[in-house]
Amino acid sequence: MNKQVGVQPGTSATSIKSAELDNNVKVISEAIESYLKRAGNDTLIYERGHSNAGKRATAVERNRLPELAHLGDTIGAVPDGGMWFVKQSDGSRRLLAAFEAKYQGKTGNAYERWNKNYMICEYINPALVYVTFMTGEGARDGNVLHSFGTTMSKIKPDTTIFYYAPDGLTQEEIFGYFKRHLGLSINFQDIQPDLTEVVNRFTKQKNYFNKYKQKKLAQAVTNTNNVLV
Repeated sequence: MNKQVGVQPGTSATSIKSAELDNNVKVISEAIESYLKRAGNDTLIYERGHSNAGKRATAVERNRLPELAHLGDTIGAVPDGGMWFVKQSDGSRRLLAAFEAKYQGKTGNAYERWNKNYMICEYINPALVYVTFMTGEGARDGNVLHSFGTTMSKIKPDTTIFYYAPDGLTQEEIFGYFKRHLGLSINFQDIQPDLTEVVNRFTKQKNYFNKYKQKKLAQAVTNTNNVLV
């Protein structure tokens, strides 16, 4: 299924647009999760992904998916919009869908990292739906992202869905695609309180890490100056 739909120092227009798409897909996903929890819906289960992050064994265990734990700690798969499971009547769960975001200029290779996440998700459930949002000039017909998506749609027509939006996607548009593929009966307005909370949380986290990086950079500069003296 194919659908057409000021730069800060130290960054580029490409990196900002890519981060904007990634962020919007993530906040919509987590806002939906928050809404479902408030509504008492435990049928849909959201996972950010499978990660080996964490220095302690408890942290690694917390970031593992039970479906992949037996493979060991050598892999990781964290799609931008996470993985969504459906609880089964026997208590098990089935991977329903995963959501990915890719931004690319007219040329480039952002799509190369797509394959690993898709293959791992398909390993969990060969019948899942893997949805990818593609934006930027690369998503225009004939350019690199569009060509990649067109090819993968032919190779994996039953499990891959690409949405091409060269000029970008709004949060409401992204929500609409989540709603469609997760079978939700809610509207964008319903998740507004949750979306506000998630955006505020992400902003606080970003500010914290920016301050931390600035502090570490300042310490490094001070240490370098002391050595030179």
